[in-house]
Amino acid sequence: MFFAIFSLIYLNGFNQSCIESSLVIQQIRAKDTDSNIDWEINKHYTYYNPTCVQRNILVVHLVGSYDNPSNNLMFPSYVANNGFHVVSLKYPDSTAAQTACNNSTDIDCYEKFRREIIEGGDFHPDITVDVPNAINNRLIKLLMYLDTNNPNENWGNYYSGSTINWNKIIVLGHSQGVGPAAYIAKK
Repeated sequence: MFFAIFSLIYLNGFNQSCIESSLVIQQIRAKDTDSNIDWEINKHYTYYNPTCVQRNILVVHLVGSYDNPSNNLMFPSYVANNGFHVVSLKYPDSTAAQTACNNSTDIDCYEKFRREIIEGGDFHPDITVDVPNAINNRLIKLLMYLDTNNPNENWGNYYSGSTINWNKIIVLGHSQGVGPAAYIAKK
């Protein structure tokens, strides 16, 4: 995914000269976006540079197992400084898919594992992620929160009602975050 964004920015001549010091990075508690979210160790991070010509594309970055969005500041900052809205989303990631599925005989184990992290519900026996704590809910609630609290930043472009506009979003991940990112892209 990094190569795809790098390609979009540099190889296609879309590099911008934004004022890097104007980059706005926010740390937002998931619980502040939805009172039903009860799982939270670290905050979501959002990135927006108002001096860039906006591309109207959201890049959603999913961190790896036990990782914290605060450990991954350079890449999201770079992307935001080239006109993308960026969210580094914190979600339940304390169990690795390899750990949960390594000895499983279920050929759909990895899909069920990722589906539970993304949608919430009861798809996989080794993890428990309810709907409020799943990636989909955390993302839509974060976008709604950003749109309400930062109306001039156009975060509302990435959802309609309670539906995420996936056609305006690039999802990528680091380490364990690659699995859910690929599953979202596939679906």
